[in-house]
Amino acid sequence: NFTALLYTIKFEFRKVMSGISQTQVDDVIPEDYYSIDSILAEQHKVSCVLKKSMFGLGFLDPSNQNEHLVSGSKMELPLWMAGYLANKEFVTCELPKPYQETSRNILLADSSVVDLFKQVMYFYETGVKLTKLPHPECPHVAVSIVKTFVGRFKKIMDSSQNCKNQDLSAMVQVDS
Repeated sequence: NFTALLYTIKFEFRKVMSGISQTQVDDVIPEDYYSIDSILAEQHKVSCVLKKSMFGLGFLDPSNQNEHLVSGSKMELPLWMAGYLANKEFVTCELPKPYQETSRNILLADSSVVDLFKQVMYFYETGVKLTKLPHPECPHVAVSIVKTFVGRFKKIMDSSQNCKNQDLSAMVQVDS
């Protein structure tokens, strides 16, 4: 039962946190725990399909008329919840559209023409968090994020260094 799992996690967390010092707390809590950007990036919705039925949690899906969530149901969950449930094998997650293969191919062709902010507000942060999902395409997403960043960075550096609009891409060397 999913509710029992949540109570178990809460109990274990309290048990662990009650017997450790502040320096140990700093080791347990990730460094981006208090980061507003990280929190907002984890709010991105991810499409998930339930592998198991969840009793008494029908309220999580507004389109659901039942009290329970049935196995095979498709719903949108925030990334933080989808990641946890996917790692516990309660759901399978689909990559959001900006991280799917067709979008990655567009980014690899010319990443500087794509407005990343329109697609995902925190494109890089959300992408990094998506790579932790148990999904077969996650390694490709990671490579795409790095190549997108490098491509856009080269273009920014070229524009900032070149006031005469000359192509200086041969002079800029960034290891890929």
